[in-house]
Amino acid sequence: MKKKISVIFALVACLCLFASCGSTKNETYGGKTSEELEVISENLASQVVSLSSSDLKQYYESYKKQAEADPDSDDLKMYETMFKNFVDNTPELGSFQDYKGFKVDKAGKNITTTLTMKYEKRDAQLVMVFKSYNMSKPTSINFNPVYSLGETMGKAALNVVMGMVTVFTVLILICLVIYCLRIIPYIQKKLEAKNAPAVPETQAAEVVSTSAAEEENTEELIAWCVLSREDIDQEENIMKNYTITVNGKSYDVSVEEKGGSASAPVAAAPAPAAPKAAAPASNGTQGSLRIEAGAQGKVFKIAARPGTKVKPGDPVVVLEVMKMETPVVAPKAGTVASIECKEGDAVDTGDLLATMNED
Repeated sequence: MKKKISVIFALVACLCLFASCGSTKNETYGGKTSEELEVISENLASQVVSLSSSDLKQYYESYKKQAEADPDSDDLKMYETMFKNFVDNTPELGSFQDYKGFKVDKAGKNITTTLTMKYEKRDAQLVMVFKSYNMSKPTSINFNPVYSLGETMGKAALNVVMGMVTVFTVLILICLVIYCLRIIPYIQKKLEAKNAPAVPETQAAEVVSTSAAEEENTEELIAWCVLSREDIDQEENIMKNYTITVNGKSYDVSVEEKGGSASAPVAAAPAPAAPKAAAPASNGTQGSLRIEAGAQGKVFKIAARPGTKVKPGDPVVVLEVMKMETPVVAPKAGTVASIECKEGDAVDTGDLLATMNED
């Protein structure tokens, strides 16, 4: 019984194989057999191969112009692409020798024929694509050389290397851009310092007054320090010298101690301030309006010269007050008459810096 069933299955398998072989031989593609499609491909290839290089270029230029004039024509674009492929690839292939093989592939409504052509240097393939519902003309034609596996891998490796080089180049450019952006805060700080508002004259005057008050209390502070030291060394009877620093200034103090009592502390007077330099000779005839220093400082820059026309708020002299540039401006519109100072001069509040005449 088992042998009979095995024989039946074998017969069915044979019938299926015969049926499939017969269907492949007689299979049609959109109403055309494989042999008919091969004849169509060989006829087209023969016509193109018979053309010289100059003729191929002329056909390509002609179809290119027609495709540009009629961009909606798919046929013109198809033949332009085909002739371009032949023009570009024929020098690499050499002379045509024979046809080497043909196959048909079907994927949905697309039917693709591939005709392998043997050339002197390497093979090439003429690939045509048809629609199953319209086999009268192809929708695309391409002609490309056949490369070996090694050549294909080599080109793929070259493309990978080029891609990596491109990526690294872009990364380097991004790093350079990020590094350049670090300069922006530095430039911003410079601009902010340059455009910082000047210190108000009243504020500068308050700072000067505070410093003067601290100087007045210096001697009292020295005396308190010495008396505090006496409580520690009151049993000694010797002359002692002390150096006391107050507000950045050093003072030498001598104290005589006798039997636990100390004489009144004598504070060494601070070094007398350097005498104020005499005002420089007037640079021009003095005008009717006085321009005076609003705070104690040093002349940093002369911004205007005698004869300069100025408007209210225009800087005439720039002072350096508390390490900051403070412009002294013209109170009214007019002409600068004279400059009563020079760069580097030390000035006090109210000192005459320049004069002007009102327009």
